[in-house]
Amino acid sequence: MQWAWNAWLTFAEILVWLWAKLVWISDSKWWIYNEKWLDLKEIISLKNDRKSVVDYKDGEKVSNEKILELVCDILIPAALENQIVAENANNIKAKLILELANWPVTPEADNILFDKNINVIPDILANAGWVMVSYFEQVQNNTNYYWDEEEVDNKLKTKIQKAAADVFEKAKEHKVDLRTWAYVISAKRILDSMNDRYENI
Repeated sequence: MQWAWNAWLTFAEILVWLWAKLVWISDSKWWIYNEKWLDLKEIISLKNDRKSVVDYKDGEKVSNEKILELVCDILIPAALENQIVAENANNIKAKLILELANWPVTPEADNILFDKNINVIPDILANAGWVMVSYFEQVQNNTNYYWDEEEVDNKLKTKIQKAAADVFEKAKEHKVDLRTWAYVISAKRILDSMNDRYENI
């Protein structure tokens, strides 16, 4: 769990570096919220001292149910599945949802959010970078030839940007949600790969 928390902290640092304003964050104990901003450096210091985010002085403690419905530009459910469901989807006020957990938005909620023009970047796309880099590692181990960090980053950037562009463009063209078209692309690639293998037998 500590590794997972550190991973999401790193992601939060990247967002703040990109001039995002952090207004809420959680750990295993509670959520804290400040509509103006949260000082990420202070939160990191608390966590390094093995304290909880609830020890942050200028944050309001908020329940899990309420936090998902607060006003924000980007909502990032990053821990548990089935957090946004049919019962609360209509109350979501975010402009965009980025799934970093596995399936935090249910299919029923997907339909509601789509009708509300709230895009959901699905877990299958948002988390694809981890899988791609794992594949790069396998390729390097199989060939016993290793790339430097910059080359890995460039290869990942090329693939993830193309994957995202394909999903966004085709979903818009066919007037479906991003998850649906991500699944369409994934299924087609699996089918094409199976066909290629059978042809070569």
